[in-house]
Amino acid sequence: MKPDISLMSGGKPEIILDTKWKHINGKDGGPKLGFNQADMYHMFVYGKNCECRTVALVYPKTKEFDKTEDFRFGRELSLACVPFDVTAPEVSVKEINRHMKKHV
Repeated sequence: MKPDISLMSGGKPEIILDTKWKHINGKDGGPKLGFNQADMYHMFVYGKNCECRTVALVYPKTKEFDKTEDFRFGRELSLACVPFDVTAPEVSVKEINRHMKKHV
């Protein structure tokens, strides 16, 4: 089990990101806003196994999914579902980094 991206601090993962190349309907009215339950559980397992408190799922940015959504797994683990604009990757990386640092 190895995450796509691990941002390290002191030899331990501080933030874990997993990329997904499927389109999300972030406007879905359900409690998970269209995000896949299995993807969310996968990140929960990464967070627990790696003793990391901040994890993120990175999906392509679309009209239906254009803003970051935050979720919590209890008090100890935060999950962000973040859009990545493939037409402006540098902007997306900066935005993801800024958002994730708020949760560390």
